[in-house]
Formats: sequence, structure tokens, C-alpha cells
Amino acid sequence: MSACCQQVFHTEGEIPYAAIGFAGLPGAITGMSAAGLTVHEAGNDNKEVTLEGFLWPLRLRSVMAEAHNLGEAQAFWEKTDNTMGINHGIGSAADPGFLAMETKAGFTAYFQDNDPRERDYVHNGTHYGFPIPEAVWRTNHGYDADIISTNVQGTRSFKWFAMLPCFHVATATLTYPTLQGPKPGN
Repeated sequence: MSACCQQVFHTEGEIPYAAIGFAGLPGAITGMSAAGLTVHEAGNDNKEVTLEGFLWPLRLRSVMAEAHNLGEAQAFWEKTDNTMGINHGIGSAADPGFLAMETKAGFTAYFQDNDPRERDYVHNGTHYGFPIPEAVWRTNHGYDADIISTNVQGTRSFKWFAMLPCFHVATATLTYPTLQGPKPGN
């Protein structure tokens, strides 16, 4: 992708982080902070949208700049508002686990490992949920009933993504020395 770019931010009073996105996009599609927090997105169109909220690419940057662990990341997320339907994921080196979030305007469904909503999900007679301990596997479709009820798609066509392995491969080049190194010009 020729328009893909990586930006490393060292802003006074914030946790240094790297945001991966596209040229001209001020936010992050994925990224990693010096605190070991990782973020990503996977689309999930929803009918409930608004312009009154925190645009998700900027929100992902902000959560990397402010949160040290999953608890702080979720607290940050809960004090800000969604604008549209997206599936997000946050991982943390500071504590075990991974937080998947399905969003739409005014609502976030939070998922961690072994979630019963994933275990019990059946669509048109096919079992789609495969929860396992200590891992969260994500698709770009929702599992939460409130998210599904306002999904844009009339019929569901699941496309599976192993988000954690793909994401960590993408962020493997963002090493801590790069993020904790001297600021440009120093």
C-alpha cells in the first residue's frame, strides 16, 4: 500500500505511541504505545450513526496516548462517545487479556475471552461463535444482540479474521526502543 504510513508521536504529558494509517488520515487504523497498549479496527456498518462523538481514528490515537492498561483503556472509552459502527480491539502488555468492542452511536458492547455471546451465536442454523480461554478472535461482524439488531446488512455473510495474530504481526516492527527513543531533534 503506497499510501500507508506510520507516525510516531512524542507529545509532552502523553505516552509515546506509533499510529499506523494512511497519508492524509490524522488518526490511527492500528497502533501501539510505549506502555504496550495495542489498538485496531475492523469495520462493522451500523444504521445508528451520529456526528456527535469522538471520531474513532482520533479516539484510537487518544487511548494509546492516555491508557497504560486495559482498565484505563476501557475507562477512557466509556467517557467518550461513539459515532458509528466499528469493531475495535485493545490489547495490553501490562495485563493479560484483550478487549474487543462492537460499537454504534451511543452504545458499546465489550467482549473478553470466552464470552458466552460468542459461544452461543447461531445464524441460519450455523454456529459461528468459537470462544476460547485467553483469546478473543474477531470477525468484522457483531455478536452482541443490540449491535446485530441495527446492522446495515440485511443478510449476514461472515468473513473471518484472526485479528490478534494479524494485528500483532502488523505491530511487531514497532519495537519499544523505537517508541521510547529520543525525540526528533534531540
